[in-house]
Amino acid sequence: MKSKKLFFTFFLAVLMTAAILSLFLGNAASVFAATYQQEVVNWNMKDIWDNKTNREVPAFGIYDFMVECGPRAGLTALGFYDYVYPNLLDGEVYDSNIHPITNSYMSFYSEYEELKTLMKMTSTGVTVRNFKNGLEDFVESRGHSVTFTSVMSKGKADLTQCIFAFAAQKPVVMFLDGFKFVADHEEIANRDTYTYATEDNVKHIVLVYGHRLFTYDYSVRKEFYLVNSGYAGNVMMPIDSFLDVDDAYIIDIT
Repeated sequence: MKSKKLFFTFFLAVLMTAAILSLFLGNAASVFAATYQQEVVNWNMKDIWDNKTNREVPAFGIYDFMVECGPRAGLTALGFYDYVYPNLLDGEVYDSNIHPITNSYMSFYSEYEELKTLMKMTSTGVTVRNFKNGLEDFVESRGHSVTFTSVMSKGKADLTQCIFAFAAQKPVVMFLDGFKFVADHEEIANRDTYTYATEDNVKHIVLVYGHRLFTYDYSVRKEFYLVNSGYAGNVMMPIDSFLDVDDAYIIDIT
């Protein structure tokens, strides 16, 4: 938790729009435009609360082949659990300080290709069913088991269930309709500047490992999921009216 006393103001401005070509997400191929917005918060007092797993998930992913977000989310889950079950992936994922040694999925290329096959990935991505079946087949071939527990309630991902999962050291996979994330967060003195990238009309899959709450002057709350984006590293995903979760499951490998 952090607290400082200064002055609070708040405004939101549309900064720019930029076309991103030929990106394919989730279980539907899409060409989409990312809209960038900037939000500046000047504050009198600021608190930060984190509810997350005790280690970050490896930030597997690069800026290409976005149709592969499903296998990358699955590989990220495997990398997270490889810390407990080191035979899941062939190689070290974390160092002695529980920091990811590498964020390149290429370090586990053979397992990644195997996962793509098991998930029956096509030119339009993977379905929820094939994601679950493929990850299950992979984990069982390594002598382990995986269970998927839904955290959906009334058409939304239940935040409380997710926070309990993070406390139990279990990530959550989310299947999204549209994707919005913090492309940049600058914190200088009493000024927080958020730059959001918003991608409409796309399907995307992310692995979620935490929740972060910012409170400004006791009145303004900004909440985020901590996620592996599949291509922009580990980022914050706003919990706001834009967030549209089609399906979400706790992934538990034992």
